[in-house]
Amino acid sequence: MKIFLMSFLIFTRITYASESISAANYSIVQEKINQIRSTHPQEEILIVSDFDNTLMKPMHLLGSDQFYEWQAHLMKTNDKLKDFENFEEFMEFHAKAMQLTKMTLTDPEIPALINAWKDNNIHMIVLTSRGPFFRSITERDLRLQGLNIQDLSPAKDLIEVTKIQERDAHFMNGLFFTSGLHKGEALHHFLQKSQKTYKHIIFIDDMEKHTKNVFEHFSTHSDLKDKVNIITIRYSREDGAKELFLKNDKKAKKEIKALKKFLKTYFP
Repeated sequence: MKIFLMSFLIFTRITYASESISAANYSIVQEKINQIRSTHPQEEILIVSDFDNTLMKPMHLLGSDQFYEWQAHLMKTNDKLKDFENFEEFMEFHAKAMQLTKMTLTDPEIPALINAWKDNNIHMIVLTSRGPFFRSITERDLRLQGLNIQDLSPAKDLIEVTKIQERDAHFMNGLFFTSGLHKGEALHHFLQKSQKTYKHIIFIDDMEKHTKNVFEHFSTHSDLKDKVNIITIRYSREDGAKELFLKNDKKAKKEIKALKKFLKTYFP
């Protein structure tokens, strides 16, 4: 009997140990939920999803996450190929491009998955590197796809407007805008402010630096490492589109010039 009990405990620990994986389908989140729910109540689960290239993707080159990363790198290195004189000019252009760029789902299964989580009372938030300035655009894009994250939020009444490490952060309606903050620290901050505890957190993001930061923070922080089973998923579905963007930088530069001309003519 003792041998059986020890084997069961070891099996359970291995099955639900923290893990870091990669997947190209958003349904991997449901697979992990099913594994956890086989022995644990769903109230112990929190889903945390990135927005850009995870929940949704742009339909055009400009205004995309890869466009931002590309131009931000050129600006930081003061590359001679940069298209803007300073970061302020770039951010103003990027914001206007995002307003004009339509977004679509990365995976057509996402609405059905989110509706199922809502029906089963599984909590979810969106944690994005976007700054609070982009809240209205983000909520618009979610609304156009019929996604209401607020219905799944574990803190429907929480409105948090603050600075974390000198970066503007804003939580409301299930959406946490963090201005590029370390996502492990941002998620930890949310749990503290919402006064919520979860034994299982599933975090999905297309950028490896974010999945690594979240996994390391929750695996090493003294308040979390023995209390939370963290599952990080590096979402690879849009990898091809991001690689293609870098190969089409000449096309992107032409679009930048065209949009600059349009904005100068009609929105000086």
